[in-house]
Amino acid sequence: MGGDTSKDDELRQGEEVSKSQYQIGTKVIESPRHPEWSEDRCLGLLLAGGKSALIGVFDGVGRGGPNSAKAAEAVLQSVRSLQTKVVESPTINQAADLLSSAIFASSGKIKSLKAQARNPQLDTTAAVAMVAQSEDTKRKFLVTANVGDSRIYRYRPTSGELEQLTKDHTIAQKLIDSGQLKPEDAVGHDASYVITKSVGSLKSPADVDTNDVPLEEGDVILAVSDGFSDNFSLKDLPRKVQQSSKSEPNKRIGPAEIAERLAEAALAAMLDDSNPLSKKDDVSVAVLRYPRILVVDA
Repeated sequence: MGGDTSKDDELRQGEEVSKSQYQIGTKVIESPRHPEWSEDRCLGLLLAGGKSALIGVFDGVGRGGPNSAKAAEAVLQSVRSLQTKVVESPTINQAADLLSSAIFASSGKIKSLKAQARNPQLDTTAAVAMVAQSEDTKRKFLVTANVGDSRIYRYRPTSGELEQLTKDHTIAQKLIDSGQLKPEDAVGHDASYVITKSVGSLKSPADVDTNDVPLEEGDVILAVSDGFSDNFSLKDLPRKVQQSSKSEPNKRIGPAEIAERLAEAALAAMLDDSNPLSKKDDVSVAVLRYPRILVVDA
């Protein structure tokens, strides 16, 4: 399975994890249709010595199989390069520029992959979130960058609120924007599977959608591929996230376990014959939690 944060990254970040207030975890599950490989890639990084963090998912498209996975890997590696470029906690504008430029930088490689595979549909999505700070360094923000139908969500355990922070680039979203389709009816709609923008179609960094929202203590950020979100109704999705994020008595679960629980829940949903939304696909989930709460033994 490709896609989880590599062992080299884990070793490189060992010291950063011990002093960072952010926790990250990732999980990729291959589609039951092709359990031997995945078109998804998933990333979680601590940046600037643990002062910032980044998560992202990249979903290869175009029915290219392993070649679609190469497209997802290309953008992942481009975003991964930010680990050496971000040496201080970025401002909102800096984070937006870094993310959009990194995503766009992989578009040339993807165009080459299209030509080599003789498949003009071969491409990938991208959904990335980075922690940033205000100009006065007093407030934390989350900056998102996305292309396609992979998503970023913010979950607030105190209220149980789950908010989608990115907007899909799909025909279904266009129908929603024009008032021709209700959001709750878009899940499972044929138009939701047709993306209108992909990384290989980008003409400049400005084509990458970016957004920023305040980040509060306790927030749990999710980056997911459509293999996760497509298998749940809008009503059921917050409940699944709440269940997967809930700690057990005397045991506080971390982002890695949250990511695994969510991915496993999506797999169970797609294998459930009674689920009208069942869609067999790769599942990617990356989780970022702020702050990192240390439990000290008495």
